Amino acid sequence: MAAEEIIEKGIVVTADNGYADIALLGGDNCGECSAKLFCKPSEGEQKILQVVDSYKTEPGDEVSISVSGSSIFKVSFFLYGLPLIIIIASVIAGVEYFKETTQPELYSFLVSICFITVYYILFLFIGKKRNNNNLMPKITSVIRHID
Repeated sequence: MAAEEIIEKGIVVTADNGYADIALLGGDNCGECSAKLFCKPSEGEQKILQVVDSYKTEPGDEVSISVSGSSIFKVSFFLYGLPLIIIIASVIAGVEYFKETTQPELYSFLVSICFITVYYILFLFIGKKRNNNNLMPKITSVIRHID
């Protein structure tokens, strides 16, 4: 899976500061695509993808983009795998910690919700501060738009 690479074509919608928003072309297989974690829906059915722009593209340029399998795996793990581990561990620890109370399951559930909320808040803030260009999709080729 790590050696896999998904390649798509799209049109640059906006480009600024080394990043570009790309409107993906031909999104018929989006429901089955493992890279849909990177896409964000816009108005209508169009999928918008933010990518690293090392080509200094301009709006209207047609581009090819690629997403590596290892990036998809890492993002999936941090969005789904690690939170699952946190929930299971905090519920087990909470049941043990609150075993002398009248409702240990309820208290451990509430503690796990608190832990997972803190995790996602930290994930959001750390993700915005860190430069995660190695995980983001990248432009591989550009066909310049001629007016």
